[in-house]
Amino acid sequence: MKPLIRLMILAVAAMTAAATAVVAGASPAAADDFGPDTCLQGYVWRDATDGDHVCVRPSTRSQAHDDNDEADDRRDPDGGPFGPDTCQQGYVWREATDDDHVCVTPSTRSQTHSDNAEAANRRATLSLWISRWYPPSDCDDDCSTSDNDVPRIQVNGDHFNVGRVWIGTYRRSNGHLIDGFWVSATARSGFVAGRFRHHTDELYCDSGSETRYIRAYDRISHRWSSKLGIRTGCVHP
Repeated sequence: MKPLIRLMILAVAAMTAAATAVVAGASPAAADDFGPDTCLQGYVWRDATDGDHVCVRPSTRSQAHDDNDEADDRRDPDGGPFGPDTCQQGYVWREATDDDHVCVTPSTRSQTHSDNAEAANRRATLSLWISRWYPPSDCDDDCSTSDNDVPRIQVNGDHFNVGRVWIGTYRRSNGHLIDGFWVSATARSGFVAGRFRHHTDELYCDSGSETRYIRAYDRISHRWSSKLGIRTGCVHP
């Protein structure tokens, strides 16, 4: 076997093995994947009411459970303008959901409203999209055009856990892995989610068929992103 062909075969085998290891490593911890409501690391479901999947700090969930236990003692036994759900003086409805009438302190209700407003920012939704990037020009004073004037694909991700993320490119027709690599999702000031961007050498195509797709694997949550179709094979002037 020619050395070049042998090297190509070994490279494909190594890449396939790496992708298999990623998937195999995800299987035992699949219980961590709660779908689109999966919280980012450091957050848990509040569980203030049935189906309450707002992501909060563990201490906030504990507070919600304690407030639920105290609910009966904080209602006015004589009722009032809001019927049997009327709170005793000094307490207000928590309003984790529209029908949440558990009586809590005003500061707890304020915290609850704040957590509701931050709900989307604390979920591992694994947003994935592509954009253009241009390599630095390699054209000197004697040329007018350069291969680096042609846009390439930049892979972008947001609402991942801070840490390592696997990016795989697959053939749409059969799902076979074409290429794969690890990137690092890093934190932004003021946000709890990690984001990344990665430059590829693949040409950015505005038209044509989506013959491939990209998926990202969040190592901490053990979640896969949705498939993102990409166009390939275009020819730029």
